[in-house]
Amino acid sequence: MFHMAQLFNNVIAAGTGGPLDPNFLANITGIVVFVVALVALRILVWPKITAGLDERNEKIISEIQSAEEAREQAKSALEDYERELSRAREEASKMIADARTQAKAAR
Repeated sequence: MFHMAQLFNNVIAAGTGGPLDPNFLANITGIVVFVVALVALRILVWPKITAGLDERNEKIISEIQSAEEAREQAKSALEDYERELSRAREEASKMIADARTQAKAAR
């Protein structure tokens, strides 16, 4: 505690640390400039940033929905293909069976 009191007395005696100290004024000026810059950025830049992020979010959501629709269409097309393939196989096996019966009848 004694050291702090002695340090405080040395600072006052040297004329530093008071409200008129150039470093004190520079610090206050720095703080004021920082606050002004922060407010200016908040007012001028932040709305553009949030608008850009919102636009990107909407685009991503739209692309996800498009991808889901394309997946559903592909699934439907695959089911149609499998159904047609099954029908074609049945028809082919029926044709083979008819040809065999005709071949047996022709003998």
